[in-house]
Amino acid sequence: MARRGRPAKDEYPLTDHVGRVEIRKRTENSNWQARYSTPAGRQEHSLKLRNRDQARREAGRIDRLLEAGEYNALTEERTRPEITFAQFVDEELLPKYRGWGTQYRKTARSYLNRLNGTFGNKPLTGITPRMIEGYLSRRRDDPDRPLSTATRNRHLACLKVVFKAAVDWNFAASNPADRVKMEREQQQVPDALTDQELARLLQELPDHIRAVAAFAVDTGMRASKVFGLTWADVDMETPWDDPDGNTKRGLITVRAPKNDEDRVIPMTDRVFETLAAIRERNAASKTPSLQVFPFTADFVNSRLTQVAADVGIEKHVTMHIFRHTWATRLRDRGVPLDRIKALGGWKTMRMVERYAKMRDPQLQAAIAALNG
Repeated sequence: MARRGRPAKDEYPLTDHVGRVEIRKRTENSNWQARYSTPAGRQEHSLKLRNRDQARREAGRIDRLLEAGEYNALTEERTRPEITFAQFVDEELLPKYRGWGTQYRKTARSYLNRLNGTFGNKPLTGITPRMIEGYLSRRRDDPDRPLSTATRNRHLACLKVVFKAAVDWNFAASNPADRVKMEREQQQVPDALTDQELARLLQELPDHIRAVAAFAVDTGMRASKVFGLTWADVDMETPWDDPDGNTKRGLITVRAPKNDEDRVIPMTDRVFETLAAIRERNAASKTPSLQVFPFTADFVNSRLTQVAADVGIEKHVTMHIFRHTWATRLRDRGVPLDRIKALGGWKTMRMVERYAKMRDPQLQAAIAALNG
């Protein structure tokens, strides 16, 4: 005669414990069940996981919520309908996630739009590492629009952020993107302007755009920091000595850059003169600006691109090329990579090592030495 009610304990030969949570299942092919107690009584439900390690991780997460007294969070999980990838991105991630800066958020949104085309209608918890691997392979082999290794890695990085947030916010038990490895990217020497190209460009730019370009190419600051710079972070008075013992003035404080550490950049003579002229005009204005450069990146980039084409520069000239040019000029002048890293605010040496590769003029000079 069949018994009614919950199965007896001996019907679950596979059991394990993680803190306050017991997990158990009947057979190797069945799902793990979780049992634990809350003020509302004994709770028992399926984890919808067959793998022991994944079930233990989920049990550990439940145990941490129990320890913190987050009983409502556990109840909401049990009653919340299955959410899709697109719903989580649109309703949870984009409105609440604070790990992306303003500029990168726009880029990430374009990646997420692409990802929604494949994963949007799928249940968030139903996406597996194999599905992610398949997506990346299809994008690599697309005969019409194949994605580069770097872009595929950016898509994967975006997925890792999505699922990490889903796990942290109790929408998922595990992060399937964590089990997918980034592909090795071939390092390329970043495109930079030569001294001749820079001189031609600066000569033809309108005065207000020339000031931005000269500042950017002598500080190496990211575009978002250039256009976010306020006069409060411009110190025109503090002296400092160059290696020849000459006393200079002027320091720029870069607030909360990409690696979350403030840094101070001494001014070159050109930057000091540029900022002094701007400050004088700003003080005389009826509507003075708190921003040093009250423009948008799109406005400046459009004019840079146009003038570069007019003077015969075939490179893609936007604000970002000035950062590459700044680092390349420092390296060409023998500045050690660790100092370039500190001044430029890069988080890892790997990013700076791109500038260690020799450019053609250096290689030609090395061979010319044989002419002795």
